[in-house]
Parts: sequence; structure tokens; C-alpha cells
Amino acid sequence: MKNKIGELSLHKRGFGFIIDGDNKYFVANKNLLSAAEGDVVEYEVVMYKGKEEAKIIKVIKRKKDEFIGRIINSQNFSFVETNELAKDIYIKRKDTMKAKTNDIVRVKIKDFGSKDRKPEAIVIRIYGNANTATDIVNAKIDEMQIPRKFSKEILTYTDRISKFDLEKELEKRVDLRKIDHITIDSEDTKDIDDAVAVIKTDSGYKLYVSIADVSYFVKENDILDNLAKDRGNSIYLYDRVIPMLPRRLTNDLCSLNEKEEKLAFTALIEYDNNAKVIRSEFFKSVIISKKKCSYDEVNEVLINNKEHEFKKMLNIMDELSKKLSILSKKRGSIEFEFPELKLVMGEHNKDIIEIKLRNRQEAEILIENFMIAANEEVAKYLYYNNIPAIYRIHEKPTLEAMSELNKELKSIGLSVKDESILSSRLYKIVEKVNDTGYKHFIHKLILRSMQKAIYSKDNKGHFGLALDNYLHFTSPIRRYSDLIVHRVLDRSLNEYIDEFKKAKLEKRFNTISNHISNTERRAQRLENLAQDIKLAEYMSDYINEKYDATVTSVLDNSKVYITLSNYIEAELENDNNLLYNLNDKIKVSITKVDILNGKVYARKV
Repeated sequence: MKNKIGELSLHKRGFGFIIDGDNKYFVANKNLLSAAEGDVVEYEVVMYKGKEEAKIIKVIKRKKDEFIGRIINSQNFSFVETNELAKDIYIKRKDTMKAKTNDIVRVKIKDFGSKDRKPEAIVIRIYGNANTATDIVNAKIDEMQIPRKFSKEILTYTDRISKFDLEKELEKRVDLRKIDHITIDSEDTKDIDDAVAVIKTDSGYKLYVSIADVSYFVKENDILDNLAKDRGNSIYLYDRVIPMLPRRLTNDLCSLNEKEEKLAFTALIEYDNNAKVIRSEFFKSVIISKKKCSYDEVNEVLINNKEHEFKKMLNIMDELSKKLSILSKKRGSIEFEFPELKLVMGEHNKDIIEIKLRNRQEAEILIENFMIAANEEVAKYLYYNNIPAIYRIHEKPTLEAMSELNKELKSIGLSVKDESILSSRLYKIVEKVNDTGYKHFIHKLILRSMQKAIYSKDNKGHFGLALDNYLHFTSPIRRYSDLIVHRVLDRSLNEYIDEFKKAKLEKRFNTISNHISNTERRAQRLENLAQDIKLAEYMSDYINEKYDATVTSVLDNSKVYITLSNYIEAELENDNNLLYNLNDKIKVSITKVDILNGKVYARKV
């Protein structure tokens, strides 16, 4: 059989997989040669115990020659453990930069070694101790090749950007300064993308969703555009934001700050009294956000009837939002509800002082509904006018995933007889458990079984939202996809795009879609991992402490995962091979933490 080419993905336990088109082959440690994570390799398919496996023949292309790991010193030499190489990396003592055992280091490979010989490297950076979350997260950022800072060239260019000429812009934009726009965000949000206003009319409602006009400041193919495209999105960690664009843009020039005249791109949607869309239009505008509101502040008005400067409009907004929610449920939208963790940090963002749940209440649902409405209307306009765009697509779950989900649901009496129809029943299962104590647990189970939403030039609809047309328009400060959509929407409103130009756009959007889908996945991995690392560090002070816990995942009973009463997830050390079921309530004691990999371990008591 002819040898094949594929990309290696390594598992931290020392084996790997090669993804080659639709095929995925297991690679035993002995068959990895000196290949590293992400390397393009030539391999042959071999049989082992009746199953096909891959055996690497040679490395075709190295993804990189710098790696990050934990250093261990012995008397005569050192070695570095990393998840990105199957073998530990040998370091001569003179090449360690005097790193201490358990330090996180970056190394540069001198020799990748062979099947029988370890790779050799030199230490080029010491991050700090492997028990300190901040040092580990800094190393992980570099390991994922995420730029943390902006170059001098970028910052100088940004500093030279002047504020817009108001009178000149008013000549070609709609003046919405008298419309009572407000922003509703988290208390600490500084990069404010969106402002909203609602007016009650005789026939229904007028919804204004006005989005920061980033495209005014970031021109196509300029230095900032290339930067934004490369980064793809902003990243939000527990202690910092890694912005897509410099802060002068994200927090100042573009951000829709209170009582400041700002340039915006507005989606105006008119509804009847049942929240059915009558018409929509899109135009560049000048707005003033009359007030920066927080979710907590608005929830106090909508839930507890607290007085507020914009109470009347907030109640009208809530009225429209509730009608939009009813329509969303009717069309089969899956409304997941599980609280996200919010880490409340102390001075200098160093220590966790409180772990809170970020609940989704009326204000959060209201903004979500309005953003979805604007995104859908823009998607419909571009699609039905045959204008190329970057869509946000979410495909139907696979039959295999539904089969696995059905097995898990069966243990708690929620399975269906015909697995082929399970995907069409998911929203009903979600509704069924909404008033139960295990609502969040079931929502997580279902979410894990679904495909990931991605960006695509092809409009394939959004399964989770039950929408035929959907894209991202509402966050151009923090997502490159939205900036692209702003540009193509503006272009379509002001010029004819012929077939030749459309073909060029489609080709470009295909490349960009693949890239920003990857940067988004990378950002999500880092955000989740950084939080897990910080929580593991936090739990290191609670070894031997006892907690109530709920079983949230059982993998052939060899791996059992639980959620503690303080909302932190842990792996259950199941030495006695006891049988557990999903949603079992148990008492546990914390046994150890692995801060480097963001793991907490517990044992039943």
C-alpha cells in the first residue's frame, strides 16, 4: 500500500492520531519517531491486533522548533516534559539558563532526535514556577502562538489616527443622536460594541441596534486590518483581555461610550405587535449612548421594578424581548441555560476572592435576542440579494453523537426510541427539564453532543438557533468576522457587485472563514484552560477539604467527573471501581491538584 501524508495530533499520554481527510488513525508511541504536535508526516497504515494503525515513516514538515514545558534537573543533565512531543527533551546543564526544577521554560530544538534518541534543546526563556497560575498561563499563551502585545509600529500607527470630522460625517450618515440609545453590558466592560433603543409604535415596535463602526477606522488591507485578521478575535481571560485591536480603538475611538458622539452601523428593525418583522434597513449613523447600563442594573428594573432614568424604555424592550423569545421557542431554538463561572479577582488580579455564577436573566436575554435579531436580518439581506458573506453556521448533530447522547439520557429516563429523530427533539428535552434540579446538567450533556458552530462562506443555517440565515454583525471590536460583514454590507448598499467581484469575494471569504474558525477555537481553548489553571491553583489551599458533589460525566467508569458545591469541576479518583450514574450526589474530599494542566482530583468519603 502506498504511503500517505497527514497531520499528527499528540495526546498527553504519549500516543497520537493522524487526521487524513475523513480518516483518523491511532499512532502508538513506538511508531511516532521524533514527530511533534502539528507536524506533517509521511506514514503507512499497519495492522495491529486486527485494527488499522499508522506508523510514521518520516516527518515532511515541522510545525515549529520551539516548545514549552516543565524542566526537571538531575545531577548531570536536565530534561523538559511537554505535551507537544512524545519524548522528553534532553538539555545539557550548561544550556538550562539556571532554570530550577519545576520551572516552566521555553526551549529551542537543536536536534529532534530519532526513534531511539531523545530530542535535544537549549532553554531560551524561563516563565516561572509550574505552581503559579499566571506564569503557566503566560506560557500557554506563547505555546498557542497567541501574540500578547502590539508592536511599536502598530501602536505608533494607532496613535496617529485622528477622531472623525463630525460635520463631514453627518452629511453622509443618518443623525440618530436624539434617539435614546443605551448600552447594556457587564459592569467592567470597556470595549462596547453595541447600543440599543426601542420605540413603541401604533403598529408595534422599532428596534435600533447600532454597532460601533470599526470599518471607519480600520481600512481594508491596512496594517490594522492585517493585525485584526491575524488575531481573529479578542480573548477574555480571568485576569486580562488580549484585544484584537489596540486599546485606543477598542476602548476609546470605536467603543460606544456614554454621552459621546460615535460613528455606528445601525440595523433598524420594525415589528408588528406580535414581534413579527415588518421591514428592516441598514445604514451608517451617528449616535450618542445616553447611558452605560450594567446587566445587574437593568435586571433590578425588570425584575424588582426599581426606578431608573430609562425605565419606560427598558420595560418596552423587555416586552419585545419576551415576544421574540416566544417566537424563538416556537421555531425550535434550543435555549441552553447553565451558569458560567465568574472569578472575582482581588488586587492586581492575583487572587480569587469569590467564585460566582454568571446567571442569564432578563437583561442578558434581552440583549441576546436583539443581537440575534440584527444578525439574522443582515444575513437574510445579504443571502437573498446574493451578496457573498461570512456566515455563522451550526450544523445538525451527527447520528453517532445522538446515539451516544441517547445512551446517557437513558440512564435518567429521557431517551427516545428512534435515535434518528433525537436531534429534532432536543429543544423539547431542554424544555422538559427546565424546572428540574438537573436542568444545567442535562443542558451540558446535550451541548457536548452538538457540532461546533463555525464560520463559512456557505449559508447552511444555524441548528441551535433554528434559523435558516445567520451571521455575526454585532461585535466588530472583538471579532474579525463582524468587521468583514460590515464592509460587505456597506459595499452592497452603495455599489453594484458584479459576478467577477463576487467570485473574488467568495474565494477570499472561504480562506478567512477557515482561519477565524481556528482562531476562535484557539481562543476558547485558552479561555477555558486559563480558568481551569487558576481554579486548580485556588483549590491547592483546600486539600483534604470535604465538599458535596454531583456526578456530571462517566466514561466507561474509568473516568468519573464531578462538579463540587463551589461549582468547580474535579476528576474522581475511583480506586475501588465503584459504579456511578450521571447526577449521583456524593460527598468527596480534595486529594490533589495539577495546576500546570488545570486539574482538580477528589475521592469519595
